[in-house]
Amino acid sequence: LDGKLEAAAGHESPRAEIEHVAQVLREVLMAHPPLAVALAGVSEQSDTGARIGDRIVDAMARMGLEGDDLVVHYQLLEHVVVGACLFDGDDAPDDWERRRRGYERIGAREFRAVARSGASAQQVADAAFEAGVRLVLDACERRAG
Repeated sequence: LDGKLEAAAGHESPRAEIEHVAQVLREVLMAHPPLAVALAGVSEQSDTGARIGDRIVDAMARMGLEGDDLVVHYQLLEHVVVGACLFDGDDAPDDWERRRRGYERIGAREFRAVARSGASAQQVADAAFEAGVRLVLDACERRAG
């Protein structure tokens, strides 16, 4: 994890750095679903978790967040990243087929289209994760703005 995260050093903007860190975390947590469960239940951060937290907090501060806004937006990003991985990886490797079947039961034609395959369900989950991170970072920029 540390090696993948170090590859993100020197991004042109704090936002790009946070996006990269969030994506690396998703890759690791989705490859090891029990790790997301462990992270969600840990009351104290590991050294690696603290380094990741410091990096994200530093980037958010460079975006202009401070005080309670910094803490709230950091926690919001943490909820999006870890929460999405908990939800998306809760039944790995069968999750995408289970999700596909769930979409099949929703009446809207858009969901039936996604229900054509587990891979389609996975693509939607990945897009939702990216959208969630973007929304949090948009909120950071507006709040700091």
